[in-house]
Amino acid sequence: MFQEQVDSDDPAEIAKMLQNRICNPNLPKRVLIVLDDGGDSKQWDDLGIVPNLLGAGSRVVITTRFEHILNVNAPYEIHEVQLLNDDEALELFQRTAFKIDFHSPAISDVSGKIIEYAQYLPSAIVKLGNYFNQNAEELWERCFQRWREYPEEKYMNSLQEKNYQFLNEDEKMIFLDIACFLAGKRKKYVEHILASRISDPYLAIQGIRKKSLVKIRNSEIHMHQILQDLGKKIVRGIIKMSQNAGLDCGMRRISKKS
Repeated sequence: MFQEQVDSDDPAEIAKMLQNRICNPNLPKRVLIVLDDGGDSKQWDDLGIVPNLLGAGSRVVITTRFEHILNVNAPYEIHEVQLLNDDEALELFQRTAFKIDFHSPAISDVSGKIIEYAQYLPSAIVKLGNYFNQNAEELWERCFQRWREYPEEKYMNSLQEKNYQFLNEDEKMIFLDIACFLAGKRKKYVEHILASRISDPYLAIQGIRKKSLVKIRNSEIHMHQILQDLGKKIVRGIIKMSQNAGLDCGMRRISKKS
């Protein structure tokens, strides 16, 4: 075991250090490498790690929201992390909302609404738990309604930066349309509606699916409620900017009829 503080943020220097430490063919080491929240396959390539030079029993774990990141030149298995069950979601929310290490099976109506809104996603539950921790429990119902109308700006900006900004123009258009009008609709219907606006809606839908922005279940397109709220926030911003500039924003209302 060794521990070393890396002062450099130069990928080449870090890669050289790793290769010298763990990819020495004369002294192979059994190692565990974790690349957390990978956003670009280049991050793995830059490390220059050759799996065949690692010691027997070594493991490389890459966590990511982007499916294409996992196409590495080595044998691998993909494990899709499952959502929490009812008890796990309640326990995580209580730990973050109350900041104490306890778990009560009792659940208030508003706690149930919050967990349902988070759709059992751990990161969303933690964020909401921290938000409600700042308010007295008797105010949670009011705070939850306020969040639904005006989600925390800093959190939404972070989501936008991590999820929306990296989409191409077709993917952005489809993301906003699904968020505002088409979540829960059948995939074929969505493709038909959007065919008049972009050249290949099938590819665009697959693009945002691979980035974990939508899921396709039972031939329907589903989007997390928080991402829907993000999409609506972005649209409101686009409309406001267009109105301030005296421009036609060019956004058309899509019928909700299926």
